[in-house]
Formats: sequence, structure tokens, C-alpha cells
Amino acid sequence: MDSGNNISADLFYFLSLSAQRNYPRKRFKLPVFTAECANDIKAFASVFFRQLFALLEKESALVFDDCQEIENDPDFFQVLQVALHELPEGLQIICVSRNKPAALFKRLSLTEDLLDINNKSLRFTEMESAAFINWLNPDIDAQVSTALYLKAEG
Repeated sequence: MDSGNNISADLFYFLSLSAQRNYPRKRFKLPVFTAECANDIKAFASVFFRQLFALLEKESALVFDDCQEIENDPDFFQVLQVALHELPEGLQIICVSRNKPAALFKRLSLTEDLLDINNKSLRFTEMESAAFINWLNPDIDAQVSTALYLKAEG
């Protein structure tokens, strides 16, 4: 995500571009976001996501990285709400942010539509780290493994 001037237009453009790159053999035409669409962004988003989700294979995920860049943009949260409403079974939306979830996300966590994974949850224990390093390269000795664990802070 980027805090540029046209967050909504960029979002829909890059989602269309990504879909085309991930499914090069499929011929499709997703709706194009224009200035007129900004007047009813929810209606546009509903049509856009229904069509996009129809193209995606089951078990696909949309990943929005750096959401902290646009966390104060009300249009993004409207679009995200629509996307979550239109999201079919088997697809996921993943939002990655360096900040705690905004109020919208908190409400979703109450309905169990959101799983909040914080950085503490992602850290390996020393034993998990050693097992992972051993899986990557069984020849790494225990001292190097411990040094890597300490350097990475889990």
C-alpha cells in the first residue's frame, strides 16, 4: 500500500494488474476506476471484487502490505469492508501493518473474521529456531545456530 494521491485508483489498478499477471491465460476485463467512481466507491468496489473473486482460484489470498501507510484513509476501509463482504469461501484477505489494528479491524476480530498475529507470536523459540536452521542445513553447528537465533531475535 502507498499513501499516494490516488489510493483507491491505485488499489484497483494494481489489483487488476496483479490478477492479469497471475492468470495470463485468462481473458478478463475488470472494471476501471474513474473519477466518477469516487462518488460511490462502495458500489464500484462491490462490482470489482465480485468480478475479481470470480477469477481467482480457491485458496487464493489478496495481500495488502504496508497498511500502516494508509491506515487513516477512510476510502481504503470502505473498500476493505466491501471486499470482506464479497469474499467467497476459500479465499482470504491478508493485511500486513507495522501498527496495531485500527478500529475497523478490532470489530472484525470480535466476529472472528480477523486473526491478529503480532510480532511476539511470530518469533521462534530457541528450540524452534534450531530445528528450522537444522532443516535448512543439517551441517550448521549448535553455536552458529544459537548465534543466528540471537541475531534474529527469534
